[in-house]
Amino acid sequence: MTNLQPAREHSPLLGGSSDTMKANERSTNLFSLAGQAGIILFAVLVWSVLLTTPWSLFSYHPAGMSILVVAATEGIYLLQPTHTPQEKKEGLKYHAILQILGYTSAVIGATAIFYNKVIHDKPHITSAHAGFGVLTLSYLLVQLLFGVFMAYVPSVFGGTSQAKALWKYHRVSGYVLLIMVWITAQLGAHADFMVDNFPVPSFLWLYWVSLALVAIGIFKRTDVSKWGLKSRRQ
Repeated sequence: MTNLQPAREHSPLLGGSSDTMKANERSTNLFSLAGQAGIILFAVLVWSVLLTTPWSLFSYHPAGMSILVVAATEGIYLLQPTHTPQEKKEGLKYHAILQILGYTSAVIGATAIFYNKVIHDKPHITSAHAGFGVLTLSYLLVQLLFGVFMAYVPSVFGGTSQAKALWKYHRVSGYVLLIMVWITAQLGAHADFMVDNFPVPSFLWLYWVSLALVAIGIFKRTDVSKWGLKSRRQ
């Protein structure tokens, strides 16, 4: 009798385990759609300004940074969740591509704003957006190199097994970075240029809607068990 107890405890009361898995999958897909909608909404809001104002050197800054936001967020989505070795392999490949694309776009955007200030003889890093942006890009570079070395040059850490043991830190650090990217993006979206040229000022609150949708989508897809954090029982 006691041998049957664990099986009964883990058996669903209504329906089979496949029903539960399907319900969870539908729920995950629903939240995923919400997250994707948030990403698309943010991009549309930014580009609604860029496409309705004369293009200039400055325009490359919000354009490049918007690509960073999309790429960084999609890069997280591709790895959460993955179940099979093939899914993990494919997810890792596209994750790397998106992060490199995002950082390249960020460098272009940062270079554009730097030279724009130089040619107009304006001071650098005078706002919270600028300061947080510099911090985020620096963090992003470290995170990018960390991930590249772990995945493709594991010998830097002493071998493949040692590199794999560090993945949990890269993963957690990636979520922290994503939060920083979105904070920087929100600060930029509410900067003078973006606000003054926003087509419909009364809809500026949609930026916060995009952030909420992305947060919901990421939260549902996040597998905390992969963070390597184990609770201790007293």
